[in-house]
Amino acid sequence: MGVGDVNGDGIPDVVLSHTPRTDDDRYVRVVFTEPGNRRVSITPDFPNETADGFAVAGPNLETTAFAAGDVNGDGLADIVVVVPEASALKRAEAGQVFVVFGKPDQEPLDLDDIALDAHTGGFVIHGPFEGARAGYAVAGAGDVNGDGFADILVGTNTAIGSNTFVSDAYIVFGKPDGVAIDLVDIRNGSGPGIMLQGPGIYHSQSLAVSGAGDVNGDGLPDVIIGMPSLRTFSFCGGQGCVDDGRPGAAYVVFSPFTAPAQATYRAFSRAGFAPRTGVGILGDQTLTPPDARMWIGFDAGGAGEEADRASLETVTLFRTQQVPRTAGVAWHLETDRAGWGTAEVHLKYVDSEAIGLNEANLTLYHAPSLDGPWTPAATSLAMPERNRIVATLDESAFGASDWLVLSDHAYGPGDTPAAPADVNVDGAVTPLDAQWAFECFLGACPPGADLSAGDLCPPGGDGAITPSDVQAIFLHWLGVTPACE
Repeated sequence: MGVGDVNGDGIPDVVLSHTPRTDDDRYVRVVFTEPGNRRVSITPDFPNETADGFAVAGPNLETTAFAAGDVNGDGLADIVVVVPEASALKRAEAGQVFVVFGKPDQEPLDLDDIALDAHTGGFVIHGPFEGARAGYAVAGAGDVNGDGFADILVGTNTAIGSNTFVSDAYIVFGKPDGVAIDLVDIRNGSGPGIMLQGPGIYHSQSLAVSGAGDVNGDGLPDVIIGMPSLRTFSFCGGQGCVDDGRPGAAYVVFSPFTAPAQATYRAFSRAGFAPRTGVGILGDQTLTPPDARMWIGFDAGGAGEEADRASLETVTLFRTQQVPRTAGVAWHLETDRAGWGTAEVHLKYVDSEAIGLNEANLTLYHAPSLDGPWTPAATSLAMPERNRIVATLDESAFGASDWLVLSDHAYGPGDTPAAPADVNVDGAVTPLDAQWAFECFLGACPPGADLSAGDLCPPGGDGAITPSDVQAIFLHWLGVTPACE
């Protein structure tokens, strides 16, 4: 299974797992991939001369590994190893789920060590009660609460009688430390995550969980809970259970969280290998670009003078307006890449962040600080039907650490956006701004007037100063939010 860039070389890696037959088979293997085709031999002495990577020793039980995303926020893809039949904390077959942090070295890991509280290589998630079989279903959920750490979706499947089961799902928040998590705490409302209670008692062992991407367009990923063989019982009494006849169901669960004002994401990338762990992951990692708040693909270059080493991109997503007359979202991009020439960047916004802007005219601007000077991207393509901007950045005009904003106003290279209604660009809104706007309406603009600052009506502007704009500027001075007429 492809799991993303585990070792930070900018190339997605794979994980192999299987049902053990002997103690020598109690391993999950993370294989570091390289460009080109080659035969890899997975032997008990892995890593070997055919492949690099590291082994993860587990219990002599059925063990399976999956992609997790960047759970601890270090820019490396992590994996999740599930052992549904594991017993711990005096709970028989409660199940255990292990998050194994990505790393560049090849030292082997043991799940028994990770089970120790505060282990540096990952952390364990304990099943909530006897027979819960936590990890029966598991998936990377994306950053459901928007804090910069990928979250994990864990399903339980508990037998309560002959051919009858109950299942629940848990969204477990990502975090940077190795402290163990007990699903009992999440059930009680005191743990790092939320519980999604199952629909009731049903026939057959069947449960599937998956990240869904941003289904409702709020900028946070949603999840899907599937029960292919669901047939719920509406009543169970002395005469047995009444089957309500539903053959199966799938539930799309919207993220219930309000995202923090900002979050930081990291990813490694080579030329031609965009950060597959994404920046602000929303869902499907197989998409190109992935469903993310930001995606960047460099044409060339590497980390500093080391063209063969992946660069590290650190992106802070600000979910509030940072510069007047721009969208209600901004990005701060820092990279140690050099010699990249140009880069393709995709930025995604949500509807609430573009209120008052003409989305069809949105352009990407960047600057070394929020004070400017602001430079337009080499090219910008607005895709309002997808809430997305596709732009080209030129290294010659871009610093190692720049702010990115979206605006529908046409600024020239080096221009600094003025505040709304500040037509005379003196840093304050006064009746003089309304007077200047009125003179511009009459065709006699004073020198230095910023027409785009006064073009307030309709919201987003129409390219001309009108009496409605003059009135709106005067209302700005009075501290009243203008309503364009």
